[in-house]
Amino acid sequence: MNKVLIIEQVTPIIRRIKKACNGLNLGFFVANSEYEAVNSFIENIEDIHVIIIDVSMNNFDGFRILKKIRNVSKDVKIIVLTSLNTRNYFASCLKIGIDDYILKPFDDKFIKSRIMLAMPKDIERGVIKTIQDPLKIYFDKYYSLTLMNTTKFFILIGLYYKNDENGEIHIMNNGTINQDDFKAITSVFPEKSIFSTYKTQSFIGMVPDIDDNRIKNLTTNINNIIKENKIDFFYESITLPEKGKEHQLYDDIVQKLESRIVKQIKLYFSNVEGRIDFNK
Repeated sequence: MNKVLIIEQVTPIIRRIKKACNGLNLGFFVANSEYEAVNSFIENIEDIHVIIIDVSMNNFDGFRILKKIRNVSKDVKIIVLTSLNTRNYFASCLKIGIDDYILKPFDDKFIKSRIMLAMPKDIERGVIKTIQDPLKIYFDKYYSLTLMNTTKFFILIGLYYKNDENGEIHIMNNGTINQDDFKAITSVFPEKSIFSTYKTQSFIGMVPDIDDNRIKNLTTNINNIIKENKIDFFYESITLPEKGKEHQLYDDIVQKLESRIVKQIKLYFSNVEGRIDFNK
């Protein structure tokens, strides 16, 4: 079943979109925050073919969401649904790479027709090509750019955790973390970077085309955010290319970071031994 990701904060609008699509055999994901939007897309990239987003929502930057999604995929169709009808606003959306622009209030039949138009015509059940890991696609694309520009590529894998009343450490599953903690760390990452769920208990951050001074500032800012906001977040990082290893592979790098995290957490937090599972 083809899926649509609706990024919208107004419940009646969400209901209208779903109702307008009756009979199209579509499934829906709904997100009303940057965390939900980006991670729902990455985790369900094989199924989501159309995104409908209001980029003028309260409390978070819709343009930032669009840029992150476009950094991961150039193929997904994006329909902007907005009440803002200005030349500059429209031009900004086009620059990011949207496929359609619909003004509120909208006609139900019209939005249904635009969604139908955006859906792929050649996808049949059982004939869908396997899509690569979007994080690996991002890494391969931007690591190549980094090497071409003789700059650096910064990558980290981290875990959110919590202390219980008995002093034991519990690794948090991604769906149970505090979204304010996620936003705080996300805010440190520059525009063309990504900070996203990696597996069910971990997050990955990648910053391409960066120099040593900016990496130093980035890690300082991350550590300050963690300390100032009292966020229980533990991470390990690597700066690429490592000396003598210019052509490095995504799978090798993430496995190295996984091993480092397990080793360091066992060293500093002995009571979480055996609770980290990177296979999920």
